[in-house]
Amino acid sequence: MLTLYPAGGQRPTASNVNFVAGETASNATVVAVGSGIDLFHNSSGTSHVIVDQAGYFIAAAS
Repeated sequence: MLTLYPAGGQRPTASNVNFVAGETASNATVVAVGSGIDLFHNSSGTSHVIVDQAGYFIAAAS
């Protein structure tokens, strides 16, 4: 299980990617960035993670 969330924020209870040992997994998700992101991995093993920013949203003018 891998969870990404805004840096310094509270970690959500839902994960962004679920996988088993030895599996290559991918997913697309939307995460608020702010000053960065935090990443949580709940396994006792190791994982190699690549995070790409593919775009962003801006607030609409009122």
